[in-house]
Amino acid sequence: MDSCKLKFPSSSLDAVISAETLEHVLEPEKVLKEISRVLKKSGILVLRFPNKQSKFKNLLTRLIGRPRFEIIEPNLSNHVKGNDEDLCYKASTSDVIIFLRKQNFKIIYTKPFFWPSALIVARKN
Repeated sequence: MDSCKLKFPSSSLDAVISAETLEHVLEPEKVLKEISRVLKKSGILVLRFPNKQSKFKNLLTRLIGRPRFEIIEPNLSNHVKGNDEDLCYKASTSDVIIFLRKQNFKIIYTKPFFWPSALIVARKN
């Protein structure tokens, strides 16, 4: 299924869980908007991904208040061994939280932005 064009009607799901996916898409903003489209009002979103941006860049994103979504060239060779060499997006807790707030989500829970693994739970308003 294409994560930018989910095959669900608008406002049809009570919850969406995305684990270890966001960092592998070229357009994380589109994926998050599509998730917002299919979630009902007060629907719950649970996101988990590796927090790959540096602590400095995460902090800078928070201070500026604008998501940066750092897209990188993935390594798609046959020698990829599953150690995240195939990442498309240097996922950042700060990027995602700021973006979700602008999409009218309330952040219910998150790990600190400097943790190596991001976990965000949000409710659609």
